[in-house]
Amino acid sequence: MKKTTLLFALLFSVISMGQSADLVNRTWRCTSLVIDGENISVPSNNEVVNVTLNMIQDSDPGTTDFFTGVCNSLSSDGEVIYDDAQITFTLPELFQTLISCDIGENSPFEFSYFGFFTDSIGVPLAYEIIELDDDILTITAPNGDTAHYQEGLITLPEVDLFDGGESLWTLTSMTIDDTSIQAPTDNEISPIQINFFFDVDIFALETSACDSMLFASPSPIDENSFVLGGLGGGDSSQCTIADNQDFAAAYFNFFEENIDYEYSTLDTNTAVLLAITHPNGDIAFYERNILSVTENPLISTIIYPNPAKTQITIDAQNNIIDRLEIYNLTGQIISVVENPSVSIDVSTLAQGNYFLKVYSGNDFSFKKFIKL
Repeated sequence: MKKTTLLFALLFSVISMGQSADLVNRTWRCTSLVIDGENISVPSNNEVVNVTLNMIQDSDPGTTDFFTGVCNSLSSDGEVIYDDAQITFTLPELFQTLISCDIGENSPFEFSYFGFFTDSIGVPLAYEIIELDDDILTITAPNGDTAHYQEGLITLPEVDLFDGGESLWTLTSMTIDDTSIQAPTDNEISPIQINFFFDVDIFALETSACDSMLFASPSPIDENSFVLGGLGGGDSSQCTIADNQDFAAAYFNFFEENIDYEYSTLDTNTAVLLAITHPNGDIAFYERNILSVTENPLISTIIYPNPAKTQITIDAQNNIIDRLEIYNLTGQIISVVENPSVSIDVSTLAQGNYFLKVYSGNDFSFKKFIKL
């Protein structure tokens, strides 16, 4: 294995790094997990977009904090011990939040991924960093299991729904009153699609469920929001299955006239996802089918810890953060921070769910967090 690694380094002129300074204060995205010789796929979906790892240097030069997360977060408050001679680190006691994953594939991965670290508390974990355009990190447990990472997050072009092309999407899930609801998959209602297109001299929107069409004329407000006019159609009684009727009613009620909707893309390593956000905080998530795009990258942002008690750290992937806005689930702005530092105080917020809107230049991204 060492010979193979050395040959790879010689052939591709890469540099292997093994100092703790190369590991900390960087964002690592998990790309694969190998347990007992079996490769376990890393999920990437509406609930878990990226699985990230951060080793953050504290004000005390001798300590770092360890953060990683899937649906839940796994973190440490104690000192992470580094041995630069052996190229290892040793984790102290770890703390895990207890939130249920809504999407089936996420729970078994989280169990295996968190077990990779919790089973190794107090014993050295070996690591190796290969320097490429995007550095690669491999962490090896004493039993030979490995976790593999790449630096940074995958970013995708920002979607312009109003560029004159046709933009067709399939609904995957909705968040209504802070509850995640998967789109039905039976033949009566599936697939639920939405289409933005240019019709003669106006923009048009069409979406349907159970053969009932809802239509409207969306007008762009700016590059990331629109308002609907001329709304019509959308009859959930066309569904004959009770669960489909209930879902179609909630879906059609999501669309209203004369209110501002915001939309953004989500980072994923498998597909382009679209999130349309109602001012009350409800969200409809779609996957791209046919799309015309404008090459204008949306900022990629991660926040941690999440859930949080006192403060949240924001990593905007080398983008300058100009402004932060915190929203409650009704869409009300709770706090605005201009030219913020990398951390914000959330200790005064009531317990519950919030949205953090991060601005960088003309771009922004939404992140949802839980205040404990």
